[in-house]
Amino acid sequence: GHIGSIRGVAYSPKGDQIASGSEDSTVRLWEVDTGKCVHTLQGHSHVVASVVYSPKGDRIASGSYDDTVRLWDVDSGECVHTLQGHCGIVWSVVYSPKGDQVASGSSDETVRLWNVDSGKCVHTLQGHSGIVWGVVYSPKGDRIASGSHDSTVRLWDVDSGKCVHTLQDHSGRVYSVAYSPKGDRIASGSEDNTVRVWDVDTGECVHTLQGHSGAVLSVMYSPKGDRVASESDDKSVKLWNIETDQCQAIISDFSSDVSSIALESNSGTPCLETGSLDKSVRCLGITKEGIEHKAVLCWSSSHKVPTVHDLSFEDVQDLSSVNRELIIQRGALIPRPLPSD
Repeated sequence: GHIGSIRGVAYSPKGDQIASGSEDSTVRLWEVDTGKCVHTLQGHSHVVASVVYSPKGDRIASGSYDDTVRLWDVDSGECVHTLQGHCGIVWSVVYSPKGDQVASGSSDETVRLWNVDSGKCVHTLQGHSGIVWGVVYSPKGDRIASGSHDSTVRLWDVDSGKCVHTLQDHSGRVYSVAYSPKGDRIASGSEDNTVRVWDVDTGECVHTLQGHSGAVLSVMYSPKGDRVASESDDKSVKLWNIETDQCQAIISDFSSDVSSIALESNSGTPCLETGSLDKSVRCLGITKEGIEHKAVLCWSSSHKVPTVHDLSFEDVQDLSSVNRELIIQRGALIPRPLPSD
């Protein structure tokens, strides 16, 4: 596997593969079914800070401390393009919904838009006065939101490259931005310990979600757009009801920092998944009242072939087929109900 810490992970659109970017300057592609590494993508000369799959799953983009973005062919593992132009670390990369563009946010205070076929930069979005930590396309692909060290969120028109709105109510660095499924709202997570929800048309802050005691590092909308999940360096994940501004659930029994969150909607209860540096992946069923079921998938780096202990699928609900395969192949699942309190 990697010989350095993992800095970014991404699921393929089909859920059959995982990409991981590491401090060892490589990207590795892993089969979910077998747990095998199918490709080691070599070419970056420094830490890989972010990875993302294209919408079709046939390409991967990676951003690095070497100031470049690389585009890779998933089947062959070959580098298709090296996108050069940034003069600082590339912290965030994202594909457009159509897969024809990649946006990248950098320490050089810019967002760049790249044509994936030619590898050429089509726009350099300038206006931030600090590191651009996060970038995201709107669902239609006509807008981009960027969060920055300068405490602002900027909304950009993709065709013209012009800034449409500058959202300025945060009092600390903005680490993460997310569009709602309808594209009418943006959520942002900040160093000021808050999540703010913004109206895309007016640029006004319509909700301020307070409760974290540390910087909010990541935010994500639920598939229906009625909830937002936030993860913080206070070692907690919170689930918010956007309609009421209320925190619906708190997950705070992590022994280390939370590294990632994801929200998915299966045929049963929607699931909030969390990944932590305490080597656990948690799957939490969500109801209107809050979190109904809780399952903890504990990973161990001390065994080459992890084994399953005390596993009872009867006690665990609402796991996708991918999650079940991961459970079977990679670790121990410990179902635990949340405190009733």
